[in-house]
Amino acid sequence: MDHRINRCQHLIALIFLIALLPLFLIWPTLVSSNEQNVEARVWYFLQKYSPNSYYLVEQYLKSPRAFQLGRVTINLGEKGSLLRYIDGTSDSDIVGSLNTLVHEVCHGYTRTVVYQYLQQNPNIFYNFGSKYLLYYIDSLRSILVPQTPVFPTKEIHRVVPKPLRSLRYETYIFPSSAALGAQVDGIYGLLDEWNAYYHGTRTDIDLFDYYAEKAQKKPSYWLEFFSAVNGTYYAHVEFKFYTLKYLMLAREEYPQIYDQILANKKFAAAFLTIDGKFTDLIDQYFKLKSKVFAELRERNIEFSEDEDYVYIGNAGRGNFLKIYNQLSEELNKPDYQEMLSIIRSAAE
Repeated sequence: MDHRINRCQHLIALIFLIALLPLFLIWPTLVSSNEQNVEARVWYFLQKYSPNSYYLVEQYLKSPRAFQLGRVTINLGEKGSLLRYIDGTSDSDIVGSLNTLVHEVCHGYTRTVVYQYLQQNPNIFYNFGSKYLLYYIDSLRSILVPQTPVFPTKEIHRVVPKPLRSLRYETYIFPSSAALGAQVDGIYGLLDEWNAYYHGTRTDIDLFDYYAEKAQKKPSYWLEFFSAVNGTYYAHVEFKFYTLKYLMLAREEYPQIYDQILANKKFAAAFLTIDGKFTDLIDQYFKLKSKVFAELRERNIEFSEDEDYVYIGNAGRGNFLKIYNQLSEELNKPDYQEMLSIIRSAAE
């Protein structure tokens, strides 16, 4: 009896495996098809809502992997799939991941498309070992910045007051990782991060119309827009603060490094351009937020905001206004304003 049952169980298992065989055969095709669909929607959302970011991603992916600069041949690794930055497959998942995607691609552009730029401009003499970064501004402009000697960014830890050490402090300043661009490339790495946060945040703000359409049916959906932007907008004052602190420490302890940074007109131009762009972007965001609040008020929908959260109905999201206001107040102090004037003079 037991023997017959065992044979029957094996037969059932065999039939089950045969039934699944077609699925195993087409599974790679299904996965590939799904990935292609997600990537197509990434391109769709970027092109429709954020052409500036679309151009950035497109130019990065189109750039070659090998470059010839005089007698120097430079070979870069694989760029990898965009999908590694996309967390999920729904439209809301894709849209919610675009800030991160654009941020990371911006780093790639800065550090790899720079070789294409140098190759296309042979009048710029490239010495083996020289380091350049190419800061993407928009589809019409990128700023090539030669890197001068630097010291690790974590050295500013001893001059940054504890109340001004925000959430990103441990990642980028201290303890950080010695291999991080913000450490290896010092002030130029900070500028790279600042620029990447600008473009990521700009992408989310460009998506305003997408969120507006969703919020017509569900007003609380505005919290998704606020949450997306609020996570990165305050990086503007964070990295401006870090960069100015870096220069202040350099002036006191590394005068030769300080002099070479300020003699670098391209650095000053990139700093002022990113600062101006990010400032305008945040002004735009605050105006859009006021517009949303006015619309909610007209529709008699309950909302509120303090220095910690923004609420619609009973739901809320963090807004990081406290640290944004703290750092903004700090940057208005005379020492920082003096350093900003020095940078403006260096750009002339």
